[in-house]
Amino acid sequence: MNNLNNLECSLNGEVFNLQGQRKQLSLFNLFSDSSDMKSDKSALMEKLSAYLLSLPNLAVYVRSDFWKRLVKVNDALRTHTKLILIDDLSDADGDKAFEYISLDVATLDEVDNFFIAEIDYVHIFDMEFMLKDRINSKQEIITPNIIGKIATDEIPLSAWTAFQRTIYPIRVPHIEIEDNLDVLLFDCPSRNLALMPNGLAYVHNALKKANVKHQTFDLDIVVYHQYHINRIFNLGGKVVLESGYELPEDPWQSQNYDVWARPDVIDYFEPFIQQAAYQIARHKPKILALSIQACNEQFTARLINRVKALFPEIKILLGGYSCNSADIGFRAFPDADYMCIGEADLSVGPLVEAVTKGERPANMPGVLSRDDDPEIPFIPAPMCHNIDVLDFPKYEWFGIDIYINFNGYRLTPVIASRGCRWARCTFCAERFYWRIRSPKNFVDELEWLAKQGCHLFMFNESDLNGNPTMLMDICDEIIRRELNVLLTGQLRIHKRCDDNFFKKLKQAGFATLRFGIDAFSENALRLQKKGYTKDTISKTLKACHDAGILSEINWVIGVPGETEEDIDEGIDLILENKQYIFRLANINPLILANGGVYWLEPEAHNIKFRLPKEELYKRFFRAIPAHLWYSEEPYIDGSVRKRWFEKIVLRLHEEGFPIGDWASRVIEDVLQNRDANRGDDNAEMKAKENLELPEYEFKEDYKGYKIYQYTKRFYAVPVHVTELDFMIYNELPRGVLRDITIEALKSVIDTSQDWADSRGQYKVVSKPHKLLSDQEKSNYEYVIKLDENFYAFTNEQWIEVKKHLSLDEVDQVKVNSHYRDNWSGVLVTYAGEYKIIGCADQYYTVPLDVPRMTAEMLPEMSNYGISAFVTFNDAVDHAWSHSSSKIASALVRETSENSEEQNVGENLGPASEAFTSKPILLEEKGDYHIIGYEGVIYGVPSQYSDVDLTEVDIISWPGVIRDVSRDAVLDQVEEKQGMAMLYGQAQL
Repeated sequence: MNNLNNLECSLNGEVFNLQGQRKQLSLFNLFSDSSDMKSDKSALMEKLSAYLLSLPNLAVYVRSDFWKRLVKVNDALRTHTKLILIDDLSDADGDKAFEYISLDVATLDEVDNFFIAEIDYVHIFDMEFMLKDRINSKQEIITPNIIGKIATDEIPLSAWTAFQRTIYPIRVPHIEIEDNLDVLLFDCPSRNLALMPNGLAYVHNALKKANVKHQTFDLDIVVYHQYHINRIFNLGGKVVLESGYELPEDPWQSQNYDVWARPDVIDYFEPFIQQAAYQIARHKPKILALSIQACNEQFTARLINRVKALFPEIKILLGGYSCNSADIGFRAFPDADYMCIGEADLSVGPLVEAVTKGERPANMPGVLSRDDDPEIPFIPAPMCHNIDVLDFPKYEWFGIDIYINFNGYRLTPVIASRGCRWARCTFCAERFYWRIRSPKNFVDELEWLAKQGCHLFMFNESDLNGNPTMLMDICDEIIRRELNVLLTGQLRIHKRCDDNFFKKLKQAGFATLRFGIDAFSENALRLQKKGYTKDTISKTLKACHDAGILSEINWVIGVPGETEEDIDEGIDLILENKQYIFRLANINPLILANGGVYWLEPEAHNIKFRLPKEELYKRFFRAIPAHLWYSEEPYIDGSVRKRWFEKIVLRLHEEGFPIGDWASRVIEDVLQNRDANRGDDNAEMKAKENLELPEYEFKEDYKGYKIYQYTKRFYAVPVHVTELDFMIYNELPRGVLRDITIEALKSVIDTSQDWADSRGQYKVVSKPHKLLSDQEKSNYEYVIKLDENFYAFTNEQWIEVKKHLSLDEVDQVKVNSHYRDNWSGVLVTYAGEYKIIGCADQYYTVPLDVPRMTAEMLPEMSNYGISAFVTFNDAVDHAWSHSSSKIASALVRETSENSEEQNVGENLGPASEAFTSKPILLEEKGDYHIIGYEGVIYGVPSQYSDVDLTEVDIISWPGVIRDVSRDAVLDQVEEKQGMAMLYGQAQL
């Protein structure tokens, strides 16, 4: 059974072992109006009320109507309570039955106990922090979660959800906007992995130097944490939308990029959009500046819709990664008044200063404006050539602590260079001028971040080794300062990057590298103008591997002039170097994207179009759908690229070549025909169907607007606007609204009228949470509290429990240790002289001189100096309190270099478990030996157990399993053993 906790317990001197599943109580499932457990609520609320009546000098803190429901159950609470506290988020202030007092009262000393009358954990955690800021340490805070302890056996089993380790509770900022702002700099969801927004931070620094009053607010990280608190504590770990679509565990992970284009997903986050829009409209900043990239475009567009409907005078300024081309500009974002193209360090300050003075700047370098003279060509923004002069990001609006994933993982982006020094790859649109920071300047930032608790870093740039000597100098500076960091980034294949180069990177802390190889045959390398040979590729991958650094690779297929023989040659080259490659990170059929050589010079590369080129470039201004173009000599279209793509994927799969999450997602999209730009298996037929532009369709009249649909968008057009060409070319007139759902458009129209009628006092009405209609069915029958934690047991497990204790003895049981089946730890961060390792339900502090924590250590953790904690903060506090003032970085580095069981794998999560230089037996599973070797997990039939994996490649041998995840190998072993039981051992 998966996710079982193995408990070593003691009672009256007897030590015994139990198995169960750790649980946590969902108050929302138990007490909400949408819960289907109505028959159990009143009895439990009676018990909770009786407990509150036993507490002296009680104050109650309210935001919702849960307190009123309790009082209806037991009216004695009305007179027993000394104070009822509210704050500005409460909707209870209209109730005349109680006298409410603001939370900000002068003194609360007369109160001994504070009860938080709330069942939504987003509010519970926030209210706890607000109370702790105002009371002393002797005063107690109680939440309805106390019902789990006082009525454990009376709570319905469906209210208990699987326990997850998280960083919560943490302080999550409220959506609050300052008054009298010139510029509000805003960032909307989604940004990958809850990463720190370093691009936003550079703009923040530029605005600090401008003569304007500004505020920076990162809505993305606020929504991130509130989403996960709701998912984990209220909804039992899953979020299912009204449409029935189940969101992935973490929609912010890069492989889930497409969820943010779904209308039902944007609808789910509508309460955040409304709340932000109302705050902005109430406080009326002159300029709303937003950072745009692919995953937040729909969310941002809806926010702009709502803001402009409430406050039409506001100016919208856009920038960010999606705004790097003036050719695309307002066609992609017709909601903007101004747009900063490319780097905005030197252009955003003069722009906002002019706008806030009431000017209407036009034809500024680096800026698109609605007032530009179309006869004047766009002038690029001035670039900062010495990027050392730019202050590095410090994220001072919220502080760094909030930028961490729900499970404690923190990956910090840093930038050592901008642009691309090579800038010649024919398929690439990122052809920007290259500059690099000096080693001292860059490592100053790295050291500052390390002192704030950041230790895992990702170089967020395209050409880290554009100057290998400069990168070596950066490594020398890291080594000289003895910084305890782990690093990853993307490099080019470069003939100057030899064995010594990668050894130096390893010494400085590089654990993984991604190589943008992109072509694996001599002809394709020449066509893509990569500047290196197959021999250089092989030497580089081997040197990286031999230095102890994991390598990932990218591949772009189907460029004009490529042949199927090139594809076969590329497959062979990858498989020849399989032992040196950790995984395929990304594989893409060629996309004809704006800005690349193929877009700029299609005729020079034998590219043809199935519609007039000018029409296609005007309509598809970002990329041309694969079925509408092809190349000749040889003939390559979307179907050819897809066929080659399938050939590569099948061959790599047959050879057991590991595929990363992002590449897996791209493969799925291509094979399922989900992406029009990447390829199609029926290109010519599709092309014939698309020779004519689609018509726009009138849907209905609505409150002074005509609503139309064009392709996948809806437009609300004021009745006085009669020209509709903007639907085709996205040149949006003022007053026209657009969205991906007709319901959202109507809501914006309704809201703007309600707002006007309310004179700015319109209240946000949040959508209720949606409980899972298909709660996980389980065979657990009993839940008890053991040593302050809750565990569920099946009937069979309960028989074992009763052998050792009676229900009267439960409170006396001590849990000495516990660990999970299929345990797999992930390096979360460093703290002092410890690594913080996280698993599904605990955090572990592991001394740095322990090379790698394994499941075998769990029963005897104390022998290794390892301690276990339920919360992330407790683990970090323990680590720092048991560390000396100076971290022994030199010792760590020496251990890391010489140990056979390095920590490299931990920073990559379970996919790189057991990164070892020698094969290590992890466990035995039936007739299989589970072996870890060089970051890969093998399932080896026992008849091969004498084979030396360092000498023999056995991946093609019958029955051998190879994957990057231990769990995946175990699953395949179980599947093979099940098949053997059905069909006999010979079938294995």
